[in-house]
Amino acid sequence: MRDFEPTRRDYVQGIGTASLLGLAGCMGLGNDGNGGGTHSSYMSPEERENLDFVEQEYRIAHSNDIDPSELSLNMSKWQVYPWGIRALLEGADYYETLYEDGYNGVIIDNVEVSPGSVTVTVHEDAAWSNGDQITGKHVRNHVLRSIFMRVSSPRNEVQSPSEVGAPMLLVRSPTDDGGDWRQDAIEVDGKSVTFKTKEGWYGEQCPWTEDTLKREFYGAVPEMPVYNQIFEDFMSLEDPFGENFSEVESLRSQYRNMDVGWEDVATCGPFYLSEVNQREYTLEKNEGYPYADRINWPTIKAEYIEGAQSKRTALVEGHLDASGSVSMPERTLSALPEEMVEFRHEVPSGASFNVHIGDGNFSDVRARQAIQHVIDRQAITEAVSGETVIEASPIEIPGAMGGIDEILSDEFLSSLNKYEPDQERATQLLEDAGFSKEGGTWMTPDGNEWSFRIQTDASVPHMETLMVNQLQSFGIQAELYTQDSAVLQQNKESGSYDMAPGSWGGEAHSALAFFWWIPQNPVQRGIHGIWTDEQVQQWGEEVEPVNIDENGYAHNFQAEHLKDYFTIEAPPVGEPDGELQEYDTAWAAMMLDWGYRLEDRSYEELLEELAWIYNWYVPEFPIHKQKAQKFHNTSKWIVPPEDQEKKWYRGPKSLINSGHISAKPE
Repeated sequence: MRDFEPTRRDYVQGIGTASLLGLAGCMGLGNDGNGGGTHSSYMSPEERENLDFVEQEYRIAHSNDIDPSELSLNMSKWQVYPWGIRALLEGADYYETLYEDGYNGVIIDNVEVSPGSVTVTVHEDAAWSNGDQITGKHVRNHVLRSIFMRVSSPRNEVQSPSEVGAPMLLVRSPTDDGGDWRQDAIEVDGKSVTFKTKEGWYGEQCPWTEDTLKREFYGAVPEMPVYNQIFEDFMSLEDPFGENFSEVESLRSQYRNMDVGWEDVATCGPFYLSEVNQREYTLEKNEGYPYADRINWPTIKAEYIEGAQSKRTALVEGHLDASGSVSMPERTLSALPEEMVEFRHEVPSGASFNVHIGDGNFSDVRARQAIQHVIDRQAITEAVSGETVIEASPIEIPGAMGGIDEILSDEFLSSLNKYEPDQERATQLLEDAGFSKEGGTWMTPDGNEWSFRIQTDASVPHMETLMVNQLQSFGIQAELYTQDSAVLQQNKESGSYDMAPGSWGGEAHSALAFFWWIPQNPVQRGIHGIWTDEQVQQWGEEVEPVNIDENGYAHNFQAEHLKDYFTIEAPPVGEPDGELQEYDTAWAAMMLDWGYRLEDRSYEELLEELAWIYNWYVPEFPIHKQKAQKFHNTSKWIVPPEDQEKKWYRGPKSLINSGHISAKPE
C-alpha cells in the first residue's frame, strides 16, 4: 500500500487552468527539474524595458482551418479566430506574479474592493491600437454585457445566476428596488468605474469574495470602441427589462451582427492584426499597451499548421519559436534542437471515469467506493502515458476554487478517504452491500453476474483496457465497448451508460459547483444520474417562481429555491462509519458558488461539508493529472524559468501579455 497522506496542497490540485479568463496553457519543469536546462537567465520585466530593439519575428502556429481574410468582426465570427491569437489581441490578463504574492493587472491597473463597492481603474497609459484611450466606460460596458447578452426575457421575474452571470450578481442588479439601477449602481469617472455591490456580498463572512472580484475584474476584456454607441443607447432606455424589452433585443442583435473588417478592429492587447491571409496572421505591436516597452520585437507570425504531428515536426526543425499546445512523446524529445527547451508542470486537471449513479448497481455508494479500491491508478498512469501524466489522488476535487487551501484544515483533509488499492476493503464493501462472490465472479444482490460496459470513443483505449483488466481480475465482469464520439456523448447525456471516460479539473470561482448545476441542466442530470428529470419537474411545479422549460432546463431560481429539494445522504463529516444524515447539497453548493449571505452557517463549514460528500459519495473516479509540455526557443528568446510555487502555468500568449518574454539582443 502506498502512503498517500493528503495535504492542503494535494487538495488544491483540484484547481484547473481553464479559468474565468480562459487563458489555458502551462509552463513547468524542464528536463533538469529546474525549468529547462538551457534557458537563459531570468530578467525582471523592468530590466527588459532596457533591452535593445531586435528586428525579428516570433513564430507560432495555429490550427484553425479557415480563411481568416474572409472574416469580419462580429461576435459570432470573432469566436472563430484562433484562441491564442485572440488572447494576444484582447490582451486581458491577470497573473500571480512570478516572485511575489498577489495579483498584477495589465490593462486593469487596480481593483479596490471595499464594503459596498468595487472600483476598477484602467492603467493610465492603456490605449486601443487605433490610439483611443481605454477608459472606465469600456470596462463598464464589459459588465453591462453580462446582462445585455444573457437576459433572455423581461425581468418581471427573478432569473437564475446562470442566466445573469458574474459579475452582475455581485453588483446591484436590474431587479433591485430603489431608482434607476444603471445610474445608481454604476459610476464612471475617466479611467475608473465604480460598481455598488449588493448588500451582504462583502465581508469576513465570505473569505473569497474579494479574491473572486479581483479575478473577474483584473481579467476583464474592455468592450471595443465600435460598440460604445450600442451601450450608450442601452443606458438611455427607460425600463429596458419591462415595456422596452424589445429595444434590448434589437440592440443585442446589433451587437451580435455588427460587421467590422479585420483591418479596422481596435485591439487592447499587446499586438494588433496587420495582415491576414489564408495561411498566416501577421500581428504588430500595439504601442498603447501598458507593457509595450517590455516587448522589444515588432512582429508575431501565426502560421496555419495542421495536426499535432506537423506541429511536432515544425518544432524539431526549429521552424517555430514556441508552442503551448502540443504533446511531444518521449521518443521525439531527443530530436529537438538543443535550444528548443521543454518546460513541464503538473496541471490540476486530467482523465477520470464518469459513472452513472441512476437506479442500477452503481446507485449503492458502497459499490462505487469498492471500485475505487480496486482501481490501481498508479499502474494505469505509468502504463498509459509515461512522463506526460502522473497519478491523480482520489481526493482531487473538480471545480475547487483557488484559496481554499488556506481555509480547509490539514486535520479535515486527513479525514478524507484516499481510496488506495485494497481488495480486502473492496470485498468488505461489496459484501455489506449484498453482493457475493461465486467461483471467482461477483454476483449482484439479486443474484445475477455483475457485469457492465465501459463505453469509450478512443481509437486506442489503453486506459480503458487496463481498467477492464483490473476489474476482471477482481471478479467484476466489466467489458469494453468502443463507439462513435457523438453516440457516446449522446449516451452519457441521456444516462444510457454505466461508466465512460471523462475529465476533471477546470478552475472556477466555485466550490464543487456541479452539485447545483445538475438540477438546472438536463445534460448534467443525464451524465451523473444523481437527481432525476422527474424530481426537477416536481420542483418546478411546487416552488415559485421556478420554471422548467420544454428541454428540461430550469429558470427563475436562486439558492433559496433549491433548499430541501436536492439532498444527498452521507455520514457526519469526519465520521465515515457514522449514521447517514441528509445534506442540502445543491443549496449549499449554490450558496458557496455565488457568495450568498449566510445567517447561521460558516462558509468553511459548508465547504468542508461539500468536500466530504464528494469524497464519500464518489460521483466520478479521477485517474491521472496532466504534466503539460511547453516549448520555447531559447537561442532567440529570453524566457522565465519555471516557478512551481507561484503556479506559473501560462503558455506563450500569457508570457507576452504580461511582459515576461523578450527577444535576445543580437
